[in-house]
Amino acid sequence: MCCQAYSEEVFNQIDEEDPMLCIADIKSDKSLCDMVEKMMVDERGTSIYQIVRQCIIRYGKSYLGMKVFDWVELVSR
Repeated sequence: MCCQAYSEEVFNQIDEEDPMLCIADIKSDKSLCDMVEKMMVDERGTSIYQIVRQCIIRYGKSYLGMKVFDWVELVSR
C-alpha cells in the first residue's frame, strides 16, 4: 500500500550521476519533523504507514535514496 505513494514522476527524476539523498534523523528537516509531529498529535490513531505515505508523497523528491523501509524506520523512531 505504501509503495503506491511513489509516483512515476519521482522515479523518472532519479539521475545516476547525482548521489541518492537520504535523511538519517527526522529532526534535521524541520518541515518534515513538523508534519510528522502534527499528524501524530492532531490525527491520533493515524498509523505509521499513513504517516510514511504522506512523507513519501511530500518529501520523496527531496530524499530520493529513501526506500519505504527507511521511511518506516525513520518515522518509528
